[in-house]
Amino acid sequence: MTDPWPDKISWVTNPGARQSEQIKADTSQFSCAATSHVRNFHRTLPSFQPTPLAKLDNLARHLGVASIRVKDESHRCGLNAFKILGASFALCTHLAQKLSLSPENLSFNEFQSPELKQRAKDITCIAATDGNHGKAVAWAAKQLGCRAQHPPVWKVLEIWGPMPVSLMGIMMMRFNWPPTAPGVTTGC
Repeated sequence: MTDPWPDKISWVTNPGARQSEQIKADTSQFSCAATSHVRNFHRTLPSFQPTPLAKLDNLARHLGVASIRVKDESHRCGLNAFKILGASFALCTHLAQKLSLSPENLSFNEFQSPELKQRAKDITCIAATDGNHGKAVAWAAKQLGCRAQHPPVWKVLEIWGPMPVSLMGIMMMRFNWPPTAPGVTTGC
């Protein structure tokens, strides 16, 4: 069987994109060391398996391409949600920082200890929605001994003011939800 996690990541660069005046995204987070760190963490998740790829041979033939494959994350941790890998890594990274643990060799199993769950029990993880993101954050929080909730977006905007959606998700994970905010309940 071939390794589903190749040591090299390949991609195609669009040379025309480099000629644009647009600000380019920072790709330093995608170094070999960084991706190995994240990949090794994901391998410690319960029942972890590489994402199966569904082959779409008829569509490929119709479009005149050699192959089309689509990731199927619908069975990951029984959630039918595709964001569990990112949510679990983000929460464990944040908890490691908050609990003064080394982020170097993160392991999901390490966070299953009764001692760490006790230390994490008063931390509330906030999800921006109750969709894929919310399911993933709630699942990971429960596994880690934390609380989770997803306030209505209008309440988030009322308390913190307008912000880009991507920033909203980061802000909610980085800060404990203010339990005294009007109209917001804590715990789940």
